[in-house]
Amino acid sequence: MVTPLYATTRIHKNSLLVTVGDVVTLPYRLKDVVVGDIIRLTQIETLGSRQFTWKGDPYIDERAVVKARVVEHTKEPMRVKIRTKRRNRRVKQIKSKHHYTVIVISEIGIDPAHEIQE
Repeated sequence: MVTPLYATTRIHKNSLLVTVGDVVTLPYRLKDVVVGDIIRLTQIETLGSRQFTWKGDPYIDERAVVKARVVEHTKEPMRVKIRTKRRNRRVKQIKSKHHYTVIVISEIGIDPAHEIQE
């Protein structure tokens, strides 16, 4: 019986615990990727299952594979926040509409054919 693998990866400053099939919404827009691209996440902190755990110092080498597919680039609905100051009639409206990138984890594993350069 094969147990599913999990991985803890780091994208920018966010650390994510993922398994195969997870849908991850990143709170920013990834540049230089379009919908349908397959990206390889290289900063893997831990990789494991119920039987074992492989921890990096700080990251695991290139043999660890975590691939994800970019599903969509989206925006949130327009938010309007009203800011006022005390004893002042002026009302300021702050508008924000943040970008998101949605990815789906497609593969997690160890590539034995990858050569290690030491």
